[in-house]
Amino acid sequence: MTLYDVIQAMESVALAQPTVKMIVPNDIYDLNDRADAEYGVFGYIQGQHSMQGDFMTFAFTLVYVDRLDEDKGNQQFVQSTGVMTLSNILAMLTEEFPIMVASSTFEAFTERFSDECAGMMANVSLTVPRSIFCANYE
Repeated sequence: MTLYDVIQAMESVALAQPTVKMIVPNDIYDLNDRADAEYGVFGYIQGQHSMQGDFMTFAFTLVYVDRLDEDKGNQQFVQSTGVMTLSNILAMLTEEFPIMVASSTFEAFTERFSDECAGMMANVSLTVPRSIFCANYE
């Protein structure tokens, strides 16, 4: 699998989650420029990728973001939903594609984007068989 293939798989699996309404690739802070933001948001940021033998390991920070209520009383609910959503995405990736989750760690956060939000970040390493052929994407 190529990096492109892994990202396409990740996005398709994320959109299959009932809690994900929108994807923000590469920079979750793009939410600040999105007046049309539809929460829950799934985002990802690429990390440092590596190769060992016949396998590639792609590193990502996955992010789940949702809006907080005015009194912020739903913060733990949003963060709990974030853990489950990201866990479900990782589980589906391993079930539906030749992807192995080599490692994952989760961290809760609150952040002000265009809205007051909370969510969960997961640092993950995804290991896949190295592609021999270079794909031609247009």
